[in-house]
Amino acid sequence: MEAAARMSITDLFETKGEQHFRDLEARSIARFLENGPVVLATGGGAFMREETRRHVAEKAVSIWLNTDIGEIRKRLSRDTTRPLLQTANREDKIAQLVRARAPFHQLADLTIVPGQKRDNKNADQCVAALHAHLCDGGENADRPPATVMGAAP
Repeated sequence: MEAAARMSITDLFETKGEQHFRDLEARSIARFLENGPVVLATGGGAFMREETRRHVAEKAVSIWLNTDIGEIRKRLSRDTTRPLLQTANREDKIAQLVRARAPFHQLADLTIVPGQKRDNKNADQCVAALHAHLCDGGENADRPPATVMGAAP
């Protein structure tokens, strides 16, 4: 998306605002989905937009990586590239964003609760859950989305 905007996400937020970023993000996601097949990892805020959820539902299978908030805080502790986290109390901001986004993320087709290690086992979980979901043949279309738990480190 930075290439399309010809500026960093931080600069995009600063000069054009979050709404412009979200509009560009939604258009980019829709374009990628039209050109599929593709594995598309969005940011946490993307799925909050109804238009994006609709595009994903029409063209893809959504997977929510329901990562522990402590792990999220750890992974983002030194990240300076996320404009929404450039606040005095980033831990509170992370908690606020996780709470606000959870109801939307819970709408995903599949939920993966990854282990705390960042390794291929998390990708393996996604592949296995996706395979089960796609090979189910719609027999259980009325049941809630699948949840796959990750192995502890």
